[in-house]
Amino acid sequence: AMSDRNGKIIFYTDGDNVYDKTHTRIATNIGGDSTATQSALIIPVPGDETLYYIFTTEAKEDYPSNTVYYSLFDLKQNSGLGAIVQQKIPLYSKSTERLASNGVWLISHEYGNSSFWSFPITSMGIGQPVITSIGSDHSFTNPSQTEGYMKMGPLGNVAVALGSPGSNNWLEVFDFDNATGILSNYRMVDLNESAGQVYGVEFSPGGNKLFATVKGSPTPSFIYEYSIDSVTQLHFKQKVSQPQELGALQIGPDG
Repeated sequence: AMSDRNGKIIFYTDGDNVYDKTHTRIATNIGGDSTATQSALIIPVPGDETLYYIFTTEAKEDYPSNTVYYSLFDLKQNSGLGAIVQQKIPLYSKSTERLASNGVWLISHEYGNSSFWSFPITSMGIGQPVITSIGSDHSFTNPSQTEGYMKMGPLGNVAVALGSPGSNNWLEVFDFDNATGILSNYRMVDLNESAGQVYGVEFSPGGNKLFATVKGSPTPSFIYEYSIDSVTQLHFKQKVSQPQELGALQIGPDG
């Protein structure tokens, strides 16, 4: 969902349908899949409060397509309610179900290898990708590795949830260069948890903590908390059990 500076809704999407602020559906089939981990991500066009890119991912079941698409929402259309003026334009394939952004860059991860694709988002449009091959392969032979969240933290970190349900689960953390779009300083954190699947990740507002969820099969689920020190190393703090299934993590507007 996207809101204005006063917190009033502008439009929202599930990655397949788009709705305006009156809850009227204004587009369908924009390229996402409601079962994908991060089916949709909205990035405002820099310098323009009326234009918004909607990036979408397909689910692992959509193999062999697994395409990242984008659409463009223009608030100036339809008497200020907005409309989709570009729809379902392919960006690249094959991608995992992961998308992340800090408003300046869009980051996706290629499916089948270790390559991150970083796209600069500017007032002139979507720039050419910067590709960094680092960390683990997101393997075709283990389709569950296309699932799980990727997030960018306020201190220039990128965290990825990666695992093999029933075997092992881990987090991969990187430094991100906001000037170049290159990822570096790979760190792997083993959760030492074979049951369930690591899925959600989120940084604290200050960037000095990282949280992750492990979805139970079916229950219980767990929340893991790590602290991040001044040289960006991660230290285990606690593991909390929850009786219900937990999936995505998202920091609230109030922190």
